[in-house]
Amino acid sequence: SIPPLRAIAEHLTGLVDAPRLAETPPARRLAAMGVEVASIDALASLSPPESPLAEAILLQDAFTSFLDPEALDAAVALLPRLGVRVRVAEFFPSGKGWHVKGHLGRFETLARANLDRLERLARSGRPLVGVDPATTLVFRDELPKALGRAAEEVPEVLLLPELLDRLPATAFKGLRDAHAGRAGDPPVRFLRHCTREALAPDAAAAWRRVFARAGLDLEPVRAGCCGMGGAWGHERPNAADSRGIFGLSWAAEMPHEEAAWDRLAVEGFSCRSQVDRICGQRPRSPAEVLLGGRRDG
Repeated sequence: SIPPLRAIAEHLTGLVDAPRLAETPPARRLAAMGVEVASIDALASLSPPESPLAEAILLQDAFTSFLDPEALDAAVALLPRLGVRVRVAEFFPSGKGWHVKGHLGRFETLARANLDRLERLARSGRPLVGVDPATTLVFRDELPKALGRAAEEVPEVLLLPELLDRLPATAFKGLRDAHAGRAGDPPVRFLRHCTREALAPDAAAAWRRVFARAGLDLEPVRAGCCGMGGAWGHERPNAADSRGIFGLSWAAEMPHEEAAWDRLAVEGFSCRSQVDRICGQRPRSPAEVLLGGRRDG
């Protein structure tokens, strides 16, 4: 018998349990939401915004654009609810994969091109923001180091909670009203991304303040690494160790009741992917939880 296509792909790539590509390309999904993906040139030529936080330029990443579309779509939907117009930049790779695998020459070449992109986008006068923390932080950590620059010499790319935390409390009135009926609910449990914890530890407190302004209590959970580590956990030689690391701390934090999954926010794509492949349940990103509603499963 002919093995399934997934088995063939795993044999050829050496990756197991790889996440599936999103069925709809990001540009088409976002267009259905009324948001156009714009070129770097188009965004760089924009006139200054009415106020510093009236608009933001969202940088795509490979994870949430192509593998975990719910997280990207939620961020794009959330910002207008808070009075921020979203302009989505055309996709360009961060180089995270090159850096992780030690292809530093290739990463440096891409970093120089990305620095040029960031500088052009920053000239628009709009804050730059990313969705996935590990990818966003490449522009603040690996990129300046590869180019011998201080972090302050590179245009700032904000994590989503950092941008949301800059908004006035009044911007959250609509979300507070929407969550008014959940005042007596247990807190939302927050499982954090270990790379973000190491490189931008203050972002966890920013998420708590944002949730509080939206009328929700966010409770950080003390857990270590989920065991995924980007693509590391999908590589065949590492798969068993990856699951074992998950079992050290994350497994005990998984909900036992269906309703409790709606009160779980998992920050990183890798972590959500790890939970999904082991538990068979995809947890929501913080932006999805803020938007409310129930999981699709």
